[in-house]
Amino acid sequence: MKNKKKDLEIGPIILIILGLGILYLIVIFIYKFSGTKASNSVEQWGQTGDYFSMVINFASAIVVSWLSWLVYNGQNQRDKWEKKLLREEHMPYLVFIAHEGKTYHLINVGKGAAHKVVIAKVPSERKDTEEFDPPPYLSYSIPAGGYSDVHWATGAWMLFAKYEDLEGAKYLVQCVGNINEAIVNESLMNKIEKEAKRKEDIRIKML
Repeated sequence: MKNKKKDLEIGPIILIILGLGILYLIVIFIYKFSGTKASNSVEQWGQTGDYFSMVINFASAIVVSWLSWLVYNGQNQRDKWEKKLLREEHMPYLVFIAHEGKTYHLINVGKGAAHKVVIAKVPSERKDTEEFDPPPYLSYSIPAGGYSDVHWATGAWMLFAKYEDLEGAKYLVQCVGNINEAIVNESLMNKIEKEAKRKEDIRIKML
């Protein structure tokens, strides 16, 4: 919307500059030949016509270029809007819901599947830090409307779930006191991923 408004503001400026340019060319022509009599030569009239044709073509080229740019820019904005709408229509959204008082369900209430899900827990005795206990673990993908059981959430002060959509965009949700909130914290997201991967690597080596 802002770009469209800016385009509309630039338009009158371009037209004013264009008008001044054409006026300048006409004034130069009149100043140069105002003292001469009208010619009876077809050739000279043809040259005059060529001159004004050049002016008109110059003006037309600028106007067409500007309109083409407006169309191109408008199409880009439309493509971005459609891409954003498509992403929102297929975007996952995970929330922690208390289950039977002690455990939690991590439910996908969004419209798309959540992939590369990592769940982390901060116990109540460490609520002033971001120390996870047990270490974050990799979960399976959760389809729209599906859920994952979080049986080890007893004694949790804060729960985190990091996940991705189909296009690889990353999301992070935290739950404190049964209140879920989507947050933006890239360093925390990277920490959760790193610790979960370290735990998974240790598990694989033990097999």
